[in-house]
Amino acid sequence: MATDPASDPLGVLRADESISMAFLVMLERLSPTKIRETDKRKGKITDVITTEVSADGKSLHVVDDLPLYSQKMTYTANKQ
Repeated sequence: MATDPASDPLGVLRADESISMAFLVMLERLSPTKIRETDKRKGKITDVITTEVSADGKSLHVVDDLPLYSQKMTYTANKQ
């Protein structure tokens, strides 16, 4: 017997919860020139990106930590 998925309110609620919990992005201002982005997928931290603008505003320093893969990438972008 086939039923309309919308006819099951709990099924819709479970689908909404699984979609909303599938991916989360949290941004934190650590200082006036520094932010941290933490990405979670299914409750696990997948990426932590810390970005800081230099005092003169001419460079951007980024540290990208990937805890699931035990990797870290660091780079600096300079304004031309």
